[in-house]
Amino acid sequence: MAAYTSHLISEAGSTRATAYQMGNKIVTLEGRTHVVWVDAIAEIRGKTFDHSAACWSDTFNLGTGCDNHSHPVIIADAEGHIHLVYGPHGWWGEWNCGRFVHQISEQPNSLETWKSEDRNFGYNATYASMVHTPSGLDCIVYRGGQRPNSFMFQRQRELGGWTDAKPLMHQEIPQQYTHWSANIVCDSQGTLYAGGHFYNMDTDKRSPGAAAIKSTDMGDTWTALDGSKLRTPVTRNDEIAVPHEAGPDADIRLEGLAIDGNDGLWISTSGGGKGYVSRWQSGWQTFDLSPFIPANFMASGGPLTIDAGGDIHLVAMVPVGLEIGEGWFGRDSLEVLHLHSKDSGRTFECNQISQTDPSMASWIPSISRAGIYHPVESPVFLYTKGNKGDGCSPKDANEVYCVFAE
Repeated sequence: MAAYTSHLISEAGSTRATAYQMGNKIVTLEGRTHVVWVDAIAEIRGKTFDHSAACWSDTFNLGTGCDNHSHPVIIADAEGHIHLVYGPHGWWGEWNCGRFVHQISEQPNSLETWKSEDRNFGYNATYASMVHTPSGLDCIVYRGGQRPNSFMFQRQRELGGWTDAKPLMHQEIPQQYTHWSANIVCDSQGTLYAGGHFYNMDTDKRSPGAAAIKSTDMGDTWTALDGSKLRTPVTRNDEIAVPHEAGPDADIRLEGLAIDGNDGLWISTSGGGKGYVSRWQSGWQTFDLSPFIPANFMASGGPLTIDAGGDIHLVAMVPVGLEIGEGWFGRDSLEVLHLHSKDSGRTFECNQISQTDPSMASWIPSISRAGIYHPVESPVFLYTKGNKGDGCSPKDANEVYCVFAE
């Protein structure tokens, strides 16, 4: 059984301190692990663990977002500089006109000081997922645009600034709330993979499916995974669908994307009490997580990473003792599991990494996601323990934990 070391890094966490899983919040470089989260209500915080000294830095105040959805994301470039993006929450206010704040650390491998901010991109933006590419430019996907919000893409320009917001996926539905879990990853050759799910409020299914597409020209054009040309924005169709075997009323969510050492794409999904990991290699190969999750937990997928040795890691937020379809959001019975596969997804070891407290949830976990300049040697996790709160700006203070797998 794996060993874990858990650290309480904040007692002032917001009610969504470590949400949302589509963006990376953990980077390890040359013996230092950097983590970011949100303290109540919308304070962007960071902290650094020095592995040789076995100690944490003081907490860094990185900025103030819009509300508990401010969602900081970090990645690293070829020189080790940390890139940070956070906020806003789209239509839920006028914060920064619905645009992101993007910053780069002054020193490599440090969260202490930052270069000037770039506040000039994003279109009614929420829920960033960002990667750094071999060309030295950042690419980002998010929920944004006019309602019903689409799955949006932007890329840094070589001479500065960002390209215009471009919708990649869309739903032909009346104006309403949508959610995409917009994810993006980049392989060693610079190929971009973007994936999400088609959540809306129109049906009991909520999300009828998930999809993934790719680009070999830094987002100028997009294709299906088999190379078939697409005209963006795409709507849900079988050509781009990610497999997930679930019942007819399943609410299918894309939970994570990852690239393996052979530049292969892996995707995790959840829905209908089922969790799957799927690999694309000239076709789909899909693995069911259900046999490896304890019987008292509801089977689930979760955010995904692949370590430098090729092992697969997921971190799943699962409710104890609930039936499929029962309300789970913020329930006290939520716990965090680590699923680890050493045989390319055929089997998984499953361990609970949260500290059980029947009076409060342990939930909204994140896992360290590999980038081309920040591989994952051993996974690191973040999760929030406490009250889910009411609305987007509650003052509730929750605990934030960082867990190292050994």
